[in-house]
Amino acid sequence: MDELRDLKIKSDIRQLLKSANIREMLNHLPSWKEKQSCYLGCDIDLNQYLGVSHCSLGRGKEIFIEHLIDQQLSSGLIDMNEIFNKSKQTLDAMEVVGITEQFNDSADLICNFLGIPNPKNLPRENISPEKLALGNLTYRESGKIPDDVIKQIDEFTVCDREIYEYGKRLFNRQLQRKKKKFFWFLPV
Repeated sequence: MDELRDLKIKSDIRQLLKSANIREMLNHLPSWKEKQSCYLGCDIDLNQYLGVSHCSLGRGKEIFIEHLIDQQLSSGLIDMNEIFNKSKQTLDAMEVVGITEQFNDSADLICNFLGIPNPKNLPRENISPEKLALGNLTYRESGKIPDDVIKQIDEFTVCDREIYEYGKRLFNRQLQRKKKKFFWFLPV
């Protein structure tokens, strides 16, 4: 039964994405609230599933992981405050935190950490023509998304946005440390 429900959800998501109806998608998928925080803040031991094909689990891997997260939340053993704090701890434990909007700097930090040279030209893949046309504007600033939809997205992603800002602060600190490490100024 869960398998049929999951397939229907995937099909519904594909249809909503094709129609680009964000408002309908948000109303249809309330379980997407705070998903990024949940991915960072829920302890999920996937070791028990090593070597097990996703097909034998009866779910796609993304839906399977979301199912494990939903189990933790519905059990009442963990709440969003705990997830938020654990998300911050997870980010704190990372050697490098990257930010998509600063992809080149993020790649530079990763290469520096790994001790490998930076690629001469970083690929610009998976960028929609609409995003390229926006330049530095975000979709929020572009006026293409109605205010009521932005408000609903904001309500669904309070923790996610706070975690993102926290991650940006960590990223900026890492970037500043790297710059200080490589730039020495002699006193005059």
